[in-house]
Amino acid sequence: MPKCTIRRLQESDVEVCETIYRLNEPGRFPAGYFQKFADWLRNGSSLILVAEQDGDVRAFGGVNAQDRDGRYVASLSFGMVHPAHHRQGFGTVLLLARLAMLKTTKEFSYAVLNTVGGSETFYERFGFSFFSAIQVTPEYLQKHYVVRLSKLDRARCSAELAEIWTQPLLDRCELPPLSDSVATA
Repeated sequence: MPKCTIRRLQESDVEVCETIYRLNEPGRFPAGYFQKFADWLRNGSSLILVAEQDGDVRAFGGVNAQDRDGRYVASLSFGMVHPAHHRQGFGTVLLLARLAMLKTTKEFSYAVLNTVGGSETFYERFGFSFFSAIQVTPEYLQKHYVVRLSKLDRARCSAELAEIWTQPLLDRCELPPLSDSVATA
């Protein structure tokens, strides 16, 4: 895994995150989706983490979580890596950090997400399973995935990040509650 810092999004990161989105947009997001992303980036509805290396944001992604009907459920949203850094481990680091943050006294928690073009195999490597799809536009099929995590699974996520994980900082981060819709990973 790459040596990097995982931290909360700062106002100074917004422009570079928008650039990363634009670079990943073709063939993945439906036309006109950028404004929804830009609103999400600014509205504080998700805890957004960034993976930073050498002072530059390489990847980012959001997470929300809460108890729903007796189950602890997290939604992962807009996980993206700058295309110049694809396949270098930044997506893995960011996914493990978001999963390790899930706090619950229950035996299991669940993480849900929507995939965008081409990211399905990435999430399947981490145990996410397909459970439904919605044809949002004629060009855009939104696929929904879920994974069940035990306490041991979450501990393994933290252990994998031992050299870069800033757990004390993130322990003080409160995960915002889920919205009524599952967000895009």
